Amino acid sequence: MAVSEDAVDLTINGVIGFSGSVPNGLTYTPCGGYVLYPLGSVIVVKNTQTNSQAFLEGHSSDVSCLSVSKNGKLLASGQKNKNVTPAHVLVWDMDVAKANCDGPSGASNGGALKHALRASSPPATFTSAAASSSP
Repeated sequence: MAVSEDAVDLTINGVIGFSGSVPNGLTYTPCGGYVLYPLGSVIVVKNTQTNSQAFLEGHSSDVSCLSVSKNGKLLASGQKNKNVTPAHVLVWDMDVAKANCDGPSGASNGGALKHALRASSPPATFTSAAASSSP
């Protein structure tokens, strides 16, 4: 489908909904003040006290997993790809994400992305695994 010349980019202001299709996709920060969940290729960060939201945008496909570090400072997220290209793992700075969430109007990304780990990245102490449900 062709995009019209007068088309404008839309900014996410707020979302309602959670499909529950990502195993363990609904997670909290260790402090319990924020809930995180994937919504397509976006990760929603929601303050549980004020209901304000921020959106972590950087994936090119649906987010398939989330994991918050024990100290709550980092979030790792993975995506599923529909072809043979390697799926990326993104590591987010949760202090920046929380600050964006608590800002005047919430924000997208805002510098929260710390690292994009790709297949060519040197191995470190990070593991990502996937399982297919198809035979």
